[in-house]
Amino acid sequence: MERESGIGKKTLCSLTTSVTKELIHSNELTRLMKPQNYCGIILIDGKYVKVKEREMVEIAFIDYLTHDIPVHVTAFSENMTDIEMGAKELKCIGYPLIAVVCDESMGEIAKVMKNVFPEVIIQYCLTHYSRNVDRIFKVNMAKRSIASLERKMKAIGKSLLLKTHKHDQEKARQLVNEIAALENEYGYLIEIQSYLRSIFWQAKTEKDVAKLEDEMNEAIARMNLDRYPHASKILKRYDDYYDKRDQLTAFTTYPHLDIPRTTN
Repeated sequence: MERESGIGKKTLCSLTTSVTKELIHSNELTRLMKPQNYCGIILIDGKYVKVKEREMVEIAFIDYLTHDIPVHVTAFSENMTDIEMGAKELKCIGYPLIAVVCDESMGEIAKVMKNVFPEVIIQYCLTHYSRNVDRIFKVNMAKRSIASLERKMKAIGKSLLLKTHKHDQEKARQLVNEIAALENEYGYLIEIQSYLRSIFWQAKTEKDVAKLEDEMNEAIARMNLDRYPHASKILKRYDDYYDKRDQLTAFTTYPHLDIPRTTN
């Protein structure tokens, strides 16, 4: 553009700055327009962007139905002060807030939102929560290894009945031992991960959640965690789930609201 117009870079930046200063802030525009088609469910998500070699975060308050962003906040981090500012902006424009879907790792969002909207329902993003489980359990690689070893077992399975295929029989014993070693170390973690995923993505009602929780509790009761190397991971995640249960399963507690399970 500098070459085409003959205007210097500094002049262009100065013109851009002067024009943008005259633009109305989008939060103020929402207040003036007073949209009437919002659904009352807000998705809160932060997106980091680099501005002049410095990372800043754009915290968007997204209406679930319209995908409109009635309010947004630009901040240096996902902090409670700026999120509370966004909540107050929502209240100021008269947004009919019923429920919020957010990442549970973004600090005390639930507390901040309830300070401004005491009756708001909080649903934690299950995509983010599931990723946290995967990050702590670190079992996905083990699951892929087990699946690969089982495919190898299947490939040589038919030859095991032939006495002449001694090499295949030895290979099969080796594969069985490798699978057993992986299951011995990661089996309990894989089982709990599976129950949590079923609760998050398969359950549709409170009864479904209660049934899966009962099964998970029975499974943990059967586990010999005293000598299990990853017992602390299971127990900490189990406690964390029940500490946050209301916010993790709000989508089944209020089925009439059709609350989404994720911000993604």
